[in-house]
Amino acid sequence: MVKKAKVTKEVPQLVEEEAIPSLVKDPTPATPQPVLQAAPQEPSTAKPFELGRKTPLGTSKAVGMPKSKKPWKVLSERSSKHKASAPRSWEKKMEEKRKLKAVRDRVREERDKRKEARKAIAVRLQERLKRKEINTMKSASYQIIKNSAKAKMGNKKAKKLITKLPAEIFYAKFK
Repeated sequence: MVKKAKVTKEVPQLVEEEAIPSLVKDPTPATPQPVLQAAPQEPSTAKPFELGRKTPLGTSKAVGMPKSKKPWKVLSERSSKHKASAPRSWEKKMEEKRKLKAVRDRVREERDKRKEARKAIAVRLQERLKRKEINTMKSASYQIIKNSAKAKMGNKKAKKLITKLPAEIFYAKFK
């Protein structure tokens, strides 16, 4: 509750007898200052401070609020408040089980399809790489070394360049 206060300023007035004789009298008499009053305030409509984060219903869920505005304790319901679901009949249980199995089968089939597609892509890639290697061998210029003892001689770089020609290319060219 806010109290209304009146502000008044009292001005001391000098009596002529108490005045110092050397001072000259002021021809205008001292006028009293106007009295100041505080403006009336309307009652506050602010809600009391509540701790915790607000939920859509406006209730506070958390206890304690630090400066970061992130609560560290959250109120929780007791387990007795959680209500158990009504018992289901055997037919309903079996129906749910069949539906769940159908969904799992569908998911498994989709997964298998994707796996097969990835395998097919991998096989095509391997075949393409093999064809590319064979084509580079066909278009390359090379020497055939008939004496294998000569292949063992020579420097390191020359030995690194020596490769074996694939059989299908060899028989296609030198038959």
